[in-house]
Amino acid sequence: KYRKHHIPQVKGFWEKYYFKPGNAGWPVFDTAVGKVGVYICYDRHFPEGWRQLGLGGAQLVYNPSATSRGLSSHLWQLEQPASAVANEYFVAAINRVGQEEYGDNDF
Repeated sequence: KYRKHHIPQVKGFWEKYYFKPGNAGWPVFDTAVGKVGVYICYDRHFPEGWRQLGLGGAQLVYNPSATSRGLSSHLWQLEQPASAVANEYFVAAINRVGQEEYGDNDF
């Protein structure tokens, strides 16, 4: 199992009141499609997990997120591709889906 390591400590994110950081390391799972790792949402801002997944033999890292525009939009477009290249694996990333009442919040 994988537990999210980094809990956002920034304004507008309430996870810190409900969750504790995980301590299960960065496991890589053998699946029918190859060796898969998971790196959840805010964790993507920290390079150590990306690296550990690569060293663990991941061929694909799944990065589910729930983030919004602004600086996060720029980082979204930068972090996953850079991590994929640096660690020689593929990254499958998904953000929130659906329509929101916050104006133009897609990226």
